[in-house]
Amino acid sequence: LTNRLDWDKTLDPRILSFLKKTDILFEPYDALDLLEILKLRMEKALDKRKVDLAALKKVAALASRETGDARKAVELLAKAVTVAEETTGRLTELEVDIAEQRLEIDKTVALIRALAVQQKLALQACCKSLSKGFKRVSTGQTYEVYSGICDKEQVRPLTQRRFSDIIGFLDLYGLINASVISKGRYGSTRDISGSLNLEVVNHLLEGKI
Repeated sequence: LTNRLDWDKTLDPRILSFLKKTDILFEPYDALDLLEILKLRMEKALDKRKVDLAALKKVAALASRETGDARKAVELLAKAVTVAEETTGRLTELEVDIAEQRLEIDKTVALIRALAVQQKLALQACCKSLSKGFKRVSTGQTYEVYSGICDKEQVRPLTQRRFSDIIGFLDLYGLINASVISKGRYGSTRDISGSLNLEVVNHLLEGKI
């Protein structure tokens, strides 16, 4: 039993002809499938009178659009229920929207906490530079802010070349947007803009992450 599509190419033709293998394709759940799964979960764990069908449909639609993974749908439903318990006591589409945003923030915070020290300091420098009212900043501007943060934290700053490599890493993970801008004979720089939720940025600058 395997998920590899090309595994049989390594077999001897005599073995392959005797094998009589069967291919089974498991398609991802669509919105209707996920809705039925969520209804079963709701009947077992929730008060049906306090759950809007539109909210379940929205959870199913969001999950099917992203991955079609039932676990993701149940995770979003659980988060929405938590939001409902903290607020109105009723699960509506509004609670689903809030839950989706919170899940995204939770994943981003977990990623930031997993960063190495220098990576986190570089991200702080980017956020601090952009918080001064600029929509975009250059690598050189950000490096100056980064050097100041390193002095404050008593950490030895990296060279500007290595700092630029970290900026590329942060861009790869979607923590910032950094496009390379050519300066002709003067070389190139990265044009940095923000991509994080404002709440996450504030927590990062306040040292809560």
